[in-house]
Amino acid sequence: MRAVIAWKRGRDAEAIEEAGEAIEKDGWKSNDAVYSALIGRVAARRAGKDEEAKRFLDEAKARGKAGWPAPIVAFFRGDLDADGLLAAAKDVDEQTEAHGFLGLDLALRGKTDEAIEQLRWVERQGSPASVQYGMALVELERLSRVPKTADARKP
Repeated sequence: MRAVIAWKRGRDAEAIEEAGEAIEKDGWKSNDAVYSALIGRVAARRAGKDEEAKRFLDEAKARGKAGWPAPIVAFFRGDLDADGLLAAAKDVDEQTEAHGFLGLDLALRGKTDEAIEQLRWVERQGSPASVQYGMALVELERLSRVPKTADARKP
């Protein structure tokens, strides 16, 4: 998925565009569109485009299928808490996605230590075959380069 590649490279505007194009091209006949919307939402939030992030989620809720990954959409919309998201994940692939997207959300909210905890779960116990696994590793690397406090930036 080109949106994921763009996101991993820190190219949020490109990731948003690619996610939208993937949804338009493939339609809502499979969960691929929901995953594109989730990537679009994460990229839009990181780019500070909250209305665009909301639009991705609203469309995913309205047009996506029931079942997984609908709990991730519900979590991002505030309709489900973190515990509910993690409880909804029934196998290692779903758990990888739940912990990964939870970690990305925590990072976007500035909760770095909590984000790292979720992303480390993905690194240590997640499914390497999952797209979210690679995203988690990229975010862990990015977070390792972010100073923890303002004092860390002082010479």
